[in-house]
Amino acid sequence: MVTSVTSSTPSTATSASSKSTASSATDAGQAAKQAAAKSLMASMSAGSGVDVNSLANALANAEIEPQKAIIQGRIDKSNATISGYAAIKYVLGNLQTAFADLKDQSDYSSITPSNSQPAAFGVTASSAATTGSHSVVINNIATAQRTLSTGFADTTSALNAGTGFTFSISVHGGTATTVTVPDGYTSPKDVVTAINSSNTGVKAQLVNLGGSTPWRIQLYGATGADNDFAISQSGGADYFQWSTLQSATDASLTVDGMAITSASNTVQDAIAGVTLDLYGATSGANGAMLNLNRDTSSIKTKIEALVTAYNETQTMLGVVSDPKSTVDTYGATLIGNSMVSNVRSQVRSMVTEDSSSASGRLTALRDMGVTLDRYGKLQIDSSKLDSALQGNFDDVIKMLSNNQENQSTFSQASGGVAGDAYKNLVTMLDPYRGQLSIQTDNQSKKITDYQKQLEDLNTKLQSILEKYIRQFSAMDNLVGQIKSTQAGIKSTFDAMTGTKD
Repeated sequence: MVTSVTSSTPSTATSASSKSTASSATDAGQAAKQAAAKSLMASMSAGSGVDVNSLANALANAEIEPQKAIIQGRIDKSNATISGYAAIKYVLGNLQTAFADLKDQSDYSSITPSNSQPAAFGVTASSAATTGSHSVVINNIATAQRTLSTGFADTTSALNAGTGFTFSISVHGGTATTVTVPDGYTSPKDVVTAINSSNTGVKAQLVNLGGSTPWRIQLYGATGADNDFAISQSGGADYFQWSTLQSATDASLTVDGMAITSASNTVQDAIAGVTLDLYGATSGANGAMLNLNRDTSSIKTKIEALVTAYNETQTMLGVVSDPKSTVDTYGATLIGNSMVSNVRSQVRSMVTEDSSSASGRLTALRDMGVTLDRYGKLQIDSSKLDSALQGNFDDVIKMLSNNQENQSTFSQASGGVAGDAYKNLVTMLDPYRGQLSIQTDNQSKKITDYQKQLEDLNTKLQSILEKYIRQFSAMDNLVGQIKSTQAGIKSTFDAMTGTKD
């Protein structure tokens, strides 16, 4: 199936040459001139007045229209070429997207976790994860210290009669930081602002617990035993009595028999390539069972999308270059255009050449069941592809991506089959330096030149029209004089004949 590409530029799919267009236009012009001349002769022989403007317009248009038709034919041909290039860009863009989905190592994250206690922890597997089964026992999660102040009736009333005071905050027995509450800004709300601006690692928030003095200031730090803190006030009345509601502790868990402590509830690489997000303690002495299974269906879908994009590209290249194509807008617009064969050759090499990062027994797409048939279309041997994905998964990643991640398009290093093809397509589709864009711009410039030529012809038409009007006006005056003389002579002869009788 070929995806339709729309273009705002009209085009023609005919293969008629400019020469034949010019010839037919010239014949039409000659016929118009002959018709005008016959009209003139008929008017003169009939002795009636001549429509000078009509005759002048007919002859002037007959002289200019063939040239305008030739130029318009060239404009139509350039517009058709632009439509053909736009169609190629469209399918190449789809092909670029298909290769982009296979060029990064992270595109092959095909491990599907199965967790027997999802309420206790979540699991994220990266492309570095491998299949296997693991036991996870979570004893406790990491917690942050939470400390609460005494209560206040409201959040905006000034404390200490508006006179400023200070706090001393130290984290895990370290150097104390002084937090200043300035004069005029001593309400509970201002205290929260001062603490949050102090960059101590301790944060504050106002909470409402109800009662006559509902508002409290709650302090909290980061999780982990090393993030406990102490706070004391200096200056002014002792408005703040602090009580610790929760201590700062580390998470404690056992993975595959290994005891692990963590200041964070996000535990990375306790299992290679796996991140555990801890929510709570597991139940049972043996904890949870975590199974990591390989799911290659998403990778297979991406490879199938690549095959589809490649085949649609080849189909489109055939449509734009086939003189018998009846496809609207872009069919038969690039007949004999070398750009078509150039693009076809480059795209074909992307899927047939050996990888710059061959691995194991995989050197090219053909080794994983992706090959060209006798019609030049890609096809997939599903059993061979499944075998490669299941038995040589690491080699597949290496061959297609060279284990790269977000490789720069300017990098000279190997990007594997997909990475190298992606970089080549970026170059081909470059909006400024890509050959398709350059050729499109050239055609647009030609159209601008042709339109200027049409404007010049319109100016020339006006000049020719004025010339014919002058000539025909002079001729009309001469005919009028001849007719007047003819009438006088006839009158004289009539008078002489009447006298003789």
